[in-house]
Amino acid sequence: MNNKTKKYIWISVCAILGLLTVLGIIKALFVSIDVDESYAVAQAYRLVTGDKLLFDMWEPHQFSAFLPAFFLYPFIKITGGSAHCVIYLRIVGSVIHLLIGAFLYAIASKQINSKAAFIIFIIHMNFLSKWICLPEFELMHYWAMLLIFLLFAAAKENGKGILYFLAGISFGASVLCYPTMVPVFFVFLISLAVTNKGKGTLSFTMGTALVAAITVVSIVLSVPVKDLPLFISYVLMDSSHTSGMKYKIDTYPLEILEHLKGIAVILAIALAVTLIVFIVKKVLKKKSDIYSFILYTLFTASVLISFQTLYGYLFLNCNQFYLQDRFFVYVLLISVIAIKKFREYRFEFLYGILPSILTVPLVFLITNMDMNSLYSKLFPVVIAGLFVIGKKYFTKEKDTEGKIYSAAFALSILLCLFACRLILLRVNGCAPVTMRAELKKVENGPAAGIFVLKDQADAWNSSYEVMKETIGDKNVLYIGQEQLFYVAFCEKVNTPSVQGTTVFNEMYEKYYDVFPDKYPEIIVKDASFGANAAYFNSYENKYIERWIRENHETKTLANNGYYEILSLKKK
Repeated sequence: MNNKTKKYIWISVCAILGLLTVLGIIKALFVSIDVDESYAVAQAYRLVTGDKLLFDMWEPHQFSAFLPAFFLYPFIKITGGSAHCVIYLRIVGSVIHLLIGAFLYAIASKQINSKAAFIIFIIHMNFLSKWICLPEFELMHYWAMLLIFLLFAAAKENGKGILYFLAGISFGASVLCYPTMVPVFFVFLISLAVTNKGKGTLSFTMGTALVAAITVVSIVLSVPVKDLPLFISYVLMDSSHTSGMKYKIDTYPLEILEHLKGIAVILAIALAVTLIVFIVKKVLKKKSDIYSFILYTLFTASVLISFQTLYGYLFLNCNQFYLQDRFFVYVLLISVIAIKKFREYRFEFLYGILPSILTVPLVFLITNMDMNSLYSKLFPVVIAGLFVIGKKYFTKEKDTEGKIYSAAFALSILLCLFACRLILLRVNGCAPVTMRAELKKVENGPAAGIFVLKDQADAWNSSYEVMKETIGDKNVLYIGQEQLFYVAFCEKVNTPSVQGTTVFNEMYEKYYDVFPDKYPEIIVKDASFGANAAYFNSYENKYIERWIRENHETKTLANNGYYEILSLKKK
């Protein structure tokens, strides 16, 4: 095959991958929405409309709302409303994702080559932590961890202190997404001492300290210092994220054990396949060694589990979070390569692989995600690992067999990502839904212009005008799953939390004791409340019904089968 033909094939591959990526981005802008995305928008809306950190916001993720709020503020001020703001924030998120991808490509091009860099770029562009493309705390955390790795990589090339400083800011942002990330700060300091003789430590620390200082000042401006412990305790009343550690300790290890059983089967099959290949090589008198045998077994296992995942997406009615324990195999493969030649790949290991691995137990402490969903935190390992694989097989070693294995590894990952991007839909409860579902456009409000499941669109479209007319400027308590309700109908949010998975417990009564001026005059009840076991079957949710019934007189103002609007008056 001559060079001209090779060039034509490569250009064709790039064009196809680029086109599929663009289609995935367009689909993400205009198709589907769920409670987690709505929560991110509603939480940012609170900051935009003047709610204060910890004071009247009792959200468990409030510190990560700064980025979507930063972009939402000018949109609302310029347009005078919130209509279409979800599409706008999705565009913002996609642009940020692209800019970080461009930075990733630039670094990878210098350290490996342009072809490998393009594949890594495409893999990054097709990954979303929770398959939500606007700036929300999960995606922001991925961006922060990836940027730390890339900024340290850039600083390694030219040693500019500003890059270490920006890495510190990125780490500070990761802590705003998950406060339990703090211990990783010391891992980075140790890494700088090991690889850089401590150079950059001060700048990195100053960047992190700047984020911490801004956050502390924001809190102190919101809550008097003497009242701070009290208001923190109010936030901790949201038991969906801040309690249940015993439950997690009791159940999560069993989840991991089940995942490891499935991985063991894949590893056994991969071992058998590799053994056959090596026997053939032995017969043909080709060189082989135990390290290569282990490595190619893990490559084969990675490809097999990726295709098992893809099969589940396409034929087994599985959602985007199916079989994410495959990241275990990816991490094992990448770690074996990096640790074998640690001196050569210690940078990727210390700044990309190890911090991402440590993220999993640290996020475990304060998340309500199951273990399977939590494994997506390991995706920065894949990016750093592709740097390792690219350097090993595409710059330093003339290993044709290794190139084939690594290309299959990257392709299998990419196919899984394309399936999620192009075929599957992210919907409430993470139900397994594909593009074959009946979709209908939302006609008004924050999600206007987005095609969602027909029932969801019908509920919103048929209720929008009557809710807008009935609610007016009254204080509202909303009991349901569509947090965009707050953005559409409330000039000021009058509830402790806008979280879709929040439990309606004593926190609400406490909130109205602290802020009697926010006491609800109107209650809007979603007819689907209580129907989704993933969110609304908590025994604590019975509390809100009892509180309404025992303390208030209610009168139905409107009921269209989707929403019931009640006036509320204290007995």
